[in-house]
Amino acid sequence: MNNKQICEALVTLGYQTGWVVRGDTFEGIEWVIEPEIKPTKKQVIDAIASLPTDEQKQVERATKLASAITKLKALGLTETEAKIIIGIE
Repeated sequence: MNNKQICEALVTLGYQTGWVVRGDTFEGIEWVIEPEIKPTKKQVIDAIASLPTDEQKQVERATKLASAITKLKALGLTETEAKIIIGIE
């Protein structure tokens, strides 16, 4: 468990704001605004386990970029123009 994963898990669980995570442990969650119901350590760990891996995120991004290029090409742009528009060339 690391700081970034804890932050992502809290957002996944619906806690968009009102907290700060100090360090890399569940105990490092500091509630700036006390929620009615705080997540349990198990809920945070389970949410972390369900987060996509970095590899899955890269595959998803590549898929979305390919889809965007295909759609722009269907509008008559060249592949180079499409890549420039989406910022990868």
